Amino acid sequence: MSLIKKILTKRILLIFLLPVFFQCEKYGSFDLISDLSLDGVRGVKVVDIESYLNLSGSVTIKWRPLSYALEYIVYKSDTSDDLSFSAIGKLYQNSYSPDVYPEFSDEEIESGKTYFYKIRALLKSGKFSDFSKTLAHETKLPQFTLTYNDQEIKNESVNYLTRINFGEETAVSFKILNRGVAELILSSNPVIDTTGDVDGSFTIINPVINVIKEGEETEFSVIYSPKSDGEKFVTVFIKNNDLFKKDFKFYLCSTSYYDKTIDYNENSDDLIGIKIGEDNSPVVVGFSKSDNYSNWFIKKYDASGDELWEKVFDNPYEVVETFLVDKYNNIVVVGRTEGLFSAVSKNDVWLRKFNGAGVENRFWYKKYDFNNNDDYPLVIKTDSANNVYAVGRTNDGKRDKIFIKKINSKGYEDKEYQTSILGVDNGSISPNSITFDDENNLYIAGVENPDTATDCYNSANSGWFVKKFDPTGVENTSDWDKTISGEFQNYRSCAISYNSLMGIVLTGVVEDDESNKKVVVKRYNTNGLENIEIGFEFGDNGLAAGGEIKSTITGADTIFTDKSELILAVFKKGGITIKKINNDGSTADFYTPVSFREDLSVETKFIEKDRFGIIYIAGISIDSPAGRDDSDIRIKSFYPEDKSKTDLAP
Repeated sequence: MSLIKKILTKRILLIFLLPVFFQCEKYGSFDLISDLSLDGVRGVKVVDIESYLNLSGSVTIKWRPLSYALEYIVYKSDTSDDLSFSAIGKLYQNSYSPDVYPEFSDEEIESGKTYFYKIRALLKSGKFSDFSKTLAHETKLPQFTLTYNDQEIKNESVNYLTRINFGEETAVSFKILNRGVAELILSSNPVIDTTGDVDGSFTIINPVINVIKEGEETEFSVIYSPKSDGEKFVTVFIKNNDLFKKDFKFYLCSTSYYDKTIDYNENSDDLIGIKIGEDNSPVVVGFSKSDNYSNWFIKKYDASGDELWEKVFDNPYEVVETFLVDKYNNIVVVGRTEGLFSAVSKNDVWLRKFNGAGVENRFWYKKYDFNNNDDYPLVIKTDSANNVYAVGRTNDGKRDKIFIKKINSKGYEDKEYQTSILGVDNGSISPNSITFDDENNLYIAGVENPDTATDCYNSANSGWFVKKFDPTGVENTSDWDKTISGEFQNYRSCAISYNSLMGIVLTGVVEDDESNKKVVVKRYNTNGLENIEIGFEFGDNGLAAGGEIKSTITGADTIFTDKSELILAVFKKGGITIKKINNDGSTADFYTPVSFREDLSVETKFIEKDRFGIIYIAGISIDSPAGRDDSDIRIKSFYPEDKSKTDLAP
């Protein structure tokens, strides 16, 4: 192709592509001709320029088109002085029709002010037209404010998430206030609507007044009539009404406290754990056994407490140890089976992965055998990159050793991450908990006992250990090879967690020489320095029949609120005690219903929190009906900030 043809071809393409890709541009995204001194073609100018106010909060300028215009440039000023105008945008004219007026919207306006506009055209000849007449526009806007209990609710902002608890039918009223300088007209039908109401629990009572004058307000209500137990939330829409470019919406949440029981045909049922996914759905893993068989199961519920699906695995040789729910709502279960590799192998480790709908990913069926030893997977967790860390212990008959397996989200093991922790000769060591800091360093906490290879937890020389590893598996032995022992008779299970404000938090149960148990909380920064002034101890002694001292404490764990407050849960044989520990080490009561604190029929084991602040308590029943020798799984939920309740924890 000749050079002339290439140039002509490029020009033809440019002529056809410009109208498609360059329509209307705002100031700042391109170079505008802002020079007001440029001469225009005398007598040629834009006419019939007018403006109108959108209640969405913008001024639209429109004008009669010129047949020989290529583009229009819009100028704006806060005064009528001709020298104060500056270009704010331009509009390309793709085609000409005398009846189709070009429009340009200016969104950078404030209510109650007067703005001045004028327009000039760039002609196809390459010259400019004269300026149009100057158009003055006074903005008078309504200002839309929505409140509940005098607290403003923002559009689509989770910071203003409205959390309301209900026990029975309840009406919740909201006020729409016009704080602007024009009438607020709500013209849609209906004005207020909801989405996400799965069972018809929510009814909208729309405003009686649809035209709100300056400084006045109207009211609408949402009536909640629970059709089932559990948590529900809907999105409430205040329809466009030309008030905004899109609907105003906020989230309304409700909960009816529920007490769920899982019972498999009068078997002995036990709980492996409960986790809350990013979809706010609780996942429960447990097992059921009788004299003849045993199986394990996964159950997933929605936020209302309704069961979504269940998987039951009838393999009496599989023992489930723990599980996790990752940030994509996948479920990874880890357990052990005797003879998984051969007839002579002992307890071997396996991992299985399921998506949020319960479909198993067969590629994720992992199994490990550590030299025909007894292998026990005990802890599993993901880091911020969604890598799975499985931590457990193995024993070769002489000493315990902790193993760590790192597997990425696609199921591939990090072969370079080769880390193990050796216990002492003839002693025992067991990991209880792991956590990660903001840099994905791994912290492992557990119990070790140098005296016996059979039981970590019953010895005057037992103690807790904490170890730290970087993301490649290199241990920090200078700052974080910690042992906590000697102060108490027995150091029992412990848990470790991390928060950017609180640092590393170690929580566990200890026992003195009179079998009294208490919970101890220790805090460290990421460099291993203990904050000794912010420790915490909680004792709980109970008198059994005959005056024998017997503690009800069985374990402890911590979670964090959205405000980074530390919530300490003390598990008991019969109820639970929950305390809030502030950053300065002070403690505060944490609202817990009496039915949770003093439920003597349940041994609590786990605490979880969903993204709306609902607290889930899970455990097993310890008072089977007469004539039955079994246990059932119990799950209860409550919202801790129900100000309508006077039943505060002591």
